[in-house]
Amino acid sequence: MAKQKVALECLSYHATASQDQTDKLLNDTIQSAETYNLYSFKFIDFDLEDDDTCRAVVRMFLQCNLVQMFQIPYDVLCRWVLSVRKNYRPVKYHNWRHALNVAQTMFAMLKTGRMERFMTDLEIFGLLVACLCHDLDHRGTNNAFQTKTESPLAILYTTSTMEHHHFDQCVMILNSEGNNIFEAMSPDDYRRIMKVVENAILSTDLAAYFKKRNAFLEVVDNGEFDWQGEDRKE
Repeated sequence: MAKQKVALECLSYHATASQDQTDKLLNDTIQSAETYNLYSFKFIDFDLEDDDTCRAVVRMFLQCNLVQMFQIPYDVLCRWVLSVRKNYRPVKYHNWRHALNVAQTMFAMLKTGRMERFMTDLEIFGLLVACLCHDLDHRGTNNAFQTKTESPLAILYTTSTMEHHHFDQCVMILNSEGNNIFEAMSPDDYRRIMKVVENAILSTDLAAYFKKRNAFLEVVDNGEFDWQGEDRKE
């Protein structure tokens, strides 16, 4: 019953991007990464029109060579980006522009911060997808609120309530017709990238984050990772 209530609520609010919207983005000129200031850690989205936010996302995928590497049909990428945007609610903070900012920060870390040296193309692809999808269908309330109000979501997911919902929404979009940007992948690669996306989205639960943050700081303080070199220290 809880799952049905959540599904009906989502269906009443969301839908995949229209063909007209997809065709427009498909035929739009995608400016350079420099034009959208994507390499900068001082990136601000305020000057971007709504359509520019989608163009900037497409540019990130092109700049990381993901479209060619993973044989993503360009129309599928455009539809998926628009569908992800459509599945964000107009809440004050956890909205589409927040997702764009998180994805841009990841892009800058990978490119300007040169962290892509330590990651596979599949991991980079999965992390960008996770950044864009990590707050899908956020209602502007936290996990504690969901639990205390005994919402259908809290009944479905007893831990990391909203984060599990965000991931499920991500899967729902990928399974919608014409939105599967992973369609050309082998079954093994598909399983691997879905695990990357799931782990990354669930890690945005602050309860999980603070545990992992301490472990991360310990690695940094102990010098277990060579941030300047090409490989991990033995």
